[in-house]
Amino acid sequence: GPNDFVSRSEFGHELFWVRCRLEMGSYAKAPRILDIQLNTIPAVHATEVKNEVLGHSDGTPDQRFTFQRFPVLPGPEILVREHEMPGQRELKKLLEEEGPDALKVETDEGGNPVEIWSRWHPVESFYASSQTDRHYVLDPVVGNVIFGDGRRGMIPPPGPNAVLAQRYQTGGGLVGNVGAGSLVVLRQSVPYVDRVSNYYRARGGADLETIGQAKMRGPQVVRHRYRAVTIEDYEWLALKASPNVARARCLKTPRREGEVTVIVLPEGEEEGRDLIKKPVPAPELLRRV
Repeated sequence: GPNDFVSRSEFGHELFWVRCRLEMGSYAKAPRILDIQLNTIPAVHATEVKNEVLGHSDGTPDQRFTFQRFPVLPGPEILVREHEMPGQRELKKLLEEEGPDALKVETDEGGNPVEIWSRWHPVESFYASSQTDRHYVLDPVVGNVIFGDGRRGMIPPPGPNAVLAQRYQTGGGLVGNVGAGSLVVLRQSVPYVDRVSNYYRARGGADLETIGQAKMRGPQVVRHRYRAVTIEDYEWLALKASPNVARARCLKTPRREGEVTVIVLPEGEEEGRDLIKKPVPAPELLRRV
């Protein structure tokens, strides 16, 4: 607790009291506290890789570079070595997209640039990219970084070791949904930490969509076009809101005209599942749906 945390008398007890506040002021059902766990931090199933050289640029259009490890999780930082400082208009666009630290410049004793690195910006496609936009497209499944052709997206300047993954994460999948109490080993010592454990099973990991699942999804997308009109539309949209949704069911809300209720069954590990407890979707999954 904080340094000024002192005991006080409340409800006839002299204790160190902890107060809980509701995130929202209204609720359909009164909330119930299940337990309180102190000294907890969030954990992510991922391996971080830093300063991995992706390759040389030969100055040709549509270059592809591959990460050594994949699938790649969202948010990689891709740096490209520049031959010279970007122009004012290009620099302004770069800083708007990637922030004030998007350009890294090393200088000599006289203050002259020796090495210039710029962090390029990820886009879904090069459709809206110009010839001076420092953009790339990421294919996370196979770990590819794809650059433009010089008309739609800038070509990385030629040079050895010109493309660098300053930081990226790899991992994910159902394998990361480990059971409660399975994370008990510290890979390296941490000051003032004697032991660790996960009190709840991990959630959120999902495998990639299969070809069969894509074939089932395609006709439904054409039919509902991401708009819910029928009960089946609500169920399909909820099912495809996240790969962590195993099943979804839409029901009419009793005594509420024009309102429906969507029931979500979360994806989980078949092996070792507790068949007594009901599978409950995590709050973040419900918010996404």
